[in-house]
Amino acid sequence: HICSALLSVLERLSTTSGGDLAVINEAFDVLMDMYGLEDDDPNSHSGVFQSKNVLKHFEASIPLFEGKIKNMADEQKGKKSIVTEEDLDVWRETALNASRFVEYKKGNS
Repeated sequence: HICSALLSVLERLSTTSGGDLAVINEAFDVLMDMYGLEDDDPNSHSGVFQSKNVLKHFEASIPLFEGKIKNMADEQKGKKSIVTEEDLDVWRETALNASRFVEYKKGNS
């Protein structure tokens, strides 16, 4: 059930509002933590990973996440905001890590 809830957060990226970038960032982080183990590790939950098509969700969501980060960065230029440059950097790093995670999982399938 946790996986489904987190994937629904990523699915919201395709809506116009797209959701809160901090929440989406955390969803990516938790999913990578949950499924980052080797497939033969008994704690890897590889069956759920496969059945929920987590990799396909990542592949569809990463470009949308990156786009929303860029849009947020562009909107913030010259404005005072609750979103800091540090926030943007953390989100960019998560997007990069998520891309690397996809490559890692593809290499281990």
